[in-house]
Amino acid sequence: ITIGNPHLRAGFSHNFYIGLHSLKSTVVNVGMNYQFFTNGVSIMTYTDSLGRQVSQVANVNGSKNAGLYFSMSRKIKPIDIDVNFSSNISYGRIANYVNQYLSQNDNSSVNLSLGLNKFVINKFSFQFSSNFYYSYLHSSINTTSSPHYWIQSHSMQISLFPLPGFEISTSGYYNWRQRLDNFDKLNASLLWNASISRNFFSNSLSVRWQWNDILRQNAGMNRNITANEITENTFNVTGRYWLMSMTWRFLHHR
Repeated sequence: ITIGNPHLRAGFSHNFYIGLHSLKSTVVNVGMNYQFFTNGVSIMTYTDSLGRQVSQVANVNGSKNAGLYFSMSRKIKPIDIDVNFSSNISYGRIANYVNQYLSQNDNSSVNLSLGLNKFVINKFSFQFSSNFYYSYLHSSINTTSSPHYWIQSHSMQISLFPLPGFEISTSGYYNWRQRLDNFDKLNASLLWNASISRNFFSNSLSVRWQWNDILRQNAGMNRNITANEITENTFNVTGRYWLMSMTWRFLHHR
């Protein structure tokens, strides 16, 4: 049974942000944000004296978010390589009802990223990125379980141009998720791809042969954590395969 709430009030979201941007030889971005909600809306469910399940929309207060962001980008001239670094610290609280109980769910996270890029025309290109993420969750109605875990993701791509219009490329993507229990088996994967391409007719036609997931480690996994449960889903994804493609570029030469 769903009943109305004549005392329900309109909800509002309040947002504050301040940022600093420097565009000199070293590009720097710094930002802070804060957001809070008044008269949020949640569904409260309870069982009445007749054994019926009753749902009612009710106002809640206490939800808020805060974050601090920093990024920096610079070219190291002696080795001619671009370096990018970023970090993000965030905190969030969601106030809602779980059945008839008011819950306050806190989520704190830290994210660090590093990137390296180098390109030499008609010779090679190199890209590398590394990301570290840590999350901590706490619920006021489920104090016995406060999951916290690390996630890492790293990628690298190398392309060689030995002849005009000819490219040999390989890439790797490594993902790792910290186990939350002994049943969590699928927590790491390495995806390795490779390709060869050749351009014809003044780069108008590109013929590419690529081999994906060479190690057969491509994995599908989704993790969702709420106030009273942790859910992980694993699913099948396309495994190792090769692909031949032809692309025509409609170029306008003047």
